[in-house]
Amino acid sequence: MRRLITPLVMIAVVAVAGCSSRTLTVPATMFPVECEILASPPDRADTITVAFPDPVDADHAPWPRNASERTLFNHLYETLIRVDCLNRIQGELAESWKRNRRGTRWTFVLREDARFWDGAPVRAIDVARSWHYATVELAARNAGIDSVSVVDDRTLHVYVNPARRVVPRILSDPAFNVAGQDRGREWPAGSGSYRAANDGTGSRMVFTSTIDADYPVLKVITNSGRDGRDLLEDGVDMMITDDPVVIDYASNRQRLKTSPLPWSQTYVLLSPARAERVGRGDRPADISATLSQRLARDAVRADARGWEPPPWWSRLGECAQRAPARWESPPPARQILYEAGDPVARDLAERIVALAASDLEKNAEAREMSSAVPGLAVAAAALVAEGIGAVEFKSRLRDGDAVGYILSVARNPADVCYEVDRLARRAPWIATARANIADVIVPLVDTRLHVIADPSRVGLSIDGAGNILPVSGRLERR
Repeated sequence: MRRLITPLVMIAVVAVAGCSSRTLTVPATMFPVECEILASPPDRADTITVAFPDPVDADHAPWPRNASERTLFNHLYETLIRVDCLNRIQGELAESWKRNRRGTRWTFVLREDARFWDGAPVRAIDVARSWHYATVELAARNAGIDSVSVVDDRTLHVYVNPARRVVPRILSDPAFNVAGQDRGREWPAGSGSYRAANDGTGSRMVFTSTIDADYPVLKVITNSGRDGRDLLEDGVDMMITDDPVVIDYASNRQRLKTSPLPWSQTYVLLSPARAERVGRGDRPADISATLSQRLARDAVRADARGWEPPPWWSRLGECAQRAPARWESPPPARQILYEAGDPVARDLAERIVALAASDLEKNAEAREMSSAVPGLAVAAAALVAEGIGAVEFKSRLRDGDAVGYILSVARNPADVCYEVDRLARRAPWIATARANIADVIVPLVDTRLHVIADPSRVGLSIDGAGNILPVSGRLERR
């Protein structure tokens, strides 16, 4: 496969006249009224204070690594396209796009008014340079983005393999955020609606509008270690949380409105023994909807429901075939592992261990779980649920040396081929039989976050990825 982005001096310049095209898409107005979850207040606030549950690090910009960074970076940086809450593809940096006859090349034309924070125009070469990083190239390669060439300042070609009849939705993922090349600042320059007011990071940051000086200043509080209820009492205008105690507290405060967000994450169980069984042509049973609902109700201390189909991992027919992994099952440590700091994964792992220790003859739920996870009953006597650090979890998941792993995946990913490849990179042993990866995954529960806001000060919209857009949605450019 060709390298995604070649060095600057070798980037191809291709004549537009050579483009044999069919489909031409001109974006409509972004963020329709249906995407509004909280109407804009009649009076504009000078400052809006937002509390995020996760830390935010400028060193990660423009590519987020947690939900809080994803929400914030959504205001600082832009992708070529965006998906609205009605699942419609809209333009962001790109004002139009078209494909060639075969669907192997997509041509994007950038907005003429796209500007970085310092006023410099966003050029096609800036998009190419932003994608010339190892993490972006890996995302692109696994999403079927083969290469990119610059045509002129506002036009670039994106080559895809396999061919796409519809514009690749993965280009709306924040992995493809575009930033300027000036790395002398703490925050790389973006083209979004807000910019960093200073180079500071930490628990309190300030961001100002790039479009309208009268728009509210955003003050961001992160990783404060304080109880969310205290933050709300201190006048935080907006908070994203999954803490049921804080959600219940806010629902009883007249000045606050609590809104559930779309179901965004599915917690799944991955079992090396199940993958091995599937690789031999067997089909172990899944857990029932009843047990899934019981897990959500009784085991998870967050807003959860029993997993609801259809699974995106069953829609892999058009994805490039992944070669079966060469993997030999090591003797499994008697553990159900999860990433420390994930309370939902912890609750589920502990519940599964408890079921494994139950009497199979008397407990139907225990029999179900043991059928879904081959070898669970054998390991039950010494089985433990254990939370480990992110680095160790990544290594152990790759090795497949535990009885099972609990982790979350996106419920509605932008690109299912990219998502399954991402999962298979994390746990290569699930690809022992490529066509049956869907049979390896055991979905457990769906979860979602809540947004708490003061409706007298904050208006909120949401996009197709579940990103919250405060201050009357996205600031309008047109």
